[in-house]
Amino acid sequence: MNSEPSLLPLPDDSEQQPPINAPGDRASLYRAYRSLTFEEVVGQKHVTQTLRNAVRYGKVAHAYLFTGPRGTGKTSTARILARAVNCLQAHDGEPCNRCAICISMLERRSLDLVEIDGASNNSVDDVRELRERVNLHPAEGRQKVFIIDEVHMLSIGAFNALLKTLEEPPDHILFALATTELQKVPATVRSRCQLLELRPIPPVDMVDRLRYVCRKEGIQADDEVLRFITSQSTGSLRDALSLLEQVRAFCGDALQLAEVEAALGVARSTQVASLAGAMAAGDLPEALMIAGDLMDGGVDPRQLTRQLSGYWRDALVARSRQKPVAEPQVASCRADQIVPVLYSLMGVESATRRSDSPRWALETAIADATLRLAGGKDTSMPAAAVRPQTIIAPTEQVKVAAPNPVAATAQALHEDEPVEIFPTSLIPDPDRPTPLEEEPVMDLVLQEVVTTEPSLFNQETGRVSAESPSEYAATTVEVPAEPAAANQTAPAPNLRALWPQVMRRLNENRKVQVYSLLQKVMLDSISTENGVVSLPVHVSDSFVRSRLESPAIKKVVEETISDVLGGRWGVRCVTIDTKATPSRPSIDDLDYLEQFAAEAAARNGEPNRGVDL
Repeated sequence: MNSEPSLLPLPDDSEQQPPINAPGDRASLYRAYRSLTFEEVVGQKHVTQTLRNAVRYGKVAHAYLFTGPRGTGKTSTARILARAVNCLQAHDGEPCNRCAICISMLERRSLDLVEIDGASNNSVDDVRELRERVNLHPAEGRQKVFIIDEVHMLSIGAFNALLKTLEEPPDHILFALATTELQKVPATVRSRCQLLELRPIPPVDMVDRLRYVCRKEGIQADDEVLRFITSQSTGSLRDALSLLEQVRAFCGDALQLAEVEAALGVARSTQVASLAGAMAAGDLPEALMIAGDLMDGGVDPRQLTRQLSGYWRDALVARSRQKPVAEPQVASCRADQIVPVLYSLMGVESATRRSDSPRWALETAIADATLRLAGGKDTSMPAAAVRPQTIIAPTEQVKVAAPNPVAATAQALHEDEPVEIFPTSLIPDPDRPTPLEEEPVMDLVLQEVVTTEPSLFNQETGRVSAESPSEYAATTVEVPAEPAAANQTAPAPNLRALWPQVMRRLNENRKVQVYSLLQKVMLDSISTENGVVSLPVHVSDSFVRSRLESPAIKKVVEETISDVLGGRWGVRCVTIDTKATPSRPSIDDLDYLEQFAAEAAARNGEPNRGVDL
């Protein structure tokens, strides 16, 4: 730093002048109440303390890079630094704002403070002109300060032309660069500057500043109004002061929350709470009606999306901190139910910025979030995830359904609560045809147990065993009692004898792929038990087993076997290590093969030679 004394006379202390931009001198509040000292900068003590100590101890760097969101004080802090390094009466690192140099800089007539807009002076020629001005000594102060605002707008050529000057400027030069998009500044420029990151202003500090401005301007506003204005400013003090000036023009000097919300064109907090309550209750028509009324009343969909996201975010924070939530429906939602809602709303918040129909995007997000919550407060999954479609005989009694999976069903049974299990015959009787309107459909949980673990089901008791170490242990599923005749175990059909009919049915339905896969099934080991057909496949035929277990092919096999055997049958594949010796076909097999050979010979125009066994 240049330590030569200034030739300007010191001001007379008896004639101290007031700050040049005292309240009321500017049309805009954010300009009238711009920070004049490091102490007045709101919410950035980590930056202001660094700069004050650097000025106090004479350790000011040659270049600083101020970065942060809009309205957080980047340019104001750079101007304060320019006055502090040149002030004739600096005290504790702060400018006095009363000496001749401070006043000339506040009035924008000092030759030692050069402010450049990087957006409009971004070419190589502009930087060359700047380099020529760098060689000029200060006119009246100790240092010449160059403030380049929105420096990320400089071109690559301009950055390259500035590098050498920025790295080794003359001793009388100080650079202060400001940007809102640090990622666009080349690393070569960042490495030549001290990086000072300004953060979004905390709401508490912003409310205090707004309260101070209201007191100075004679505006009557309670803390609820100030907090609402703060929430709309998204961490920018300049935006908050602009909003305060806007609502003052609409409401006068006495601000009421309802009038402030009307002036800013946003939904009232009670309306947002009602919308969130309808979503939490799973009432989709009510939620869409409230949202539609708000947007029809002039609320911008993007603004409503931000408000609704903020409400659910506050509810999530309150729930995690075990604090009360005003809306009772929202208060009953768990944190793991609120998170998917926030994901839906945050996803549509970015989409509404680009969408030509932001209202449709918001309504879709509201519908998605409402349906996620429609399953009730005691389930971890939406009710829409478990919807077994069942046709129940008119003579059957239906109990209250339990939509939870196996664990919840077991818990309910331990508590002796009735659980709905749709009436069904686990082993269908092929001799007794079942009308379509009375065809039972097995409960999803029970069907999974019987299909994957048939040995766990006890036909006599109608329960799943709780003694097995399987994943279904401690699970009992009760089946309503049927007439005694129906409880008698029906004889298992001879699938080995009926297998040619299964293959014939596949051939007639042109299921060529399924037909070829089932040819690999080892009929000697095929078995039927508890309504499930076990299809044995050799261990080397892993591809065949994987294809038979695919949902589409498995469905075809189950439907075909059910048509042949009668009733409803499940299918599962089992692996056999040793290959069984194939047995000779039965009479039914020979009849079918003879017929098949005759049909093939007729299609090919060849004589029928029969079947060679």
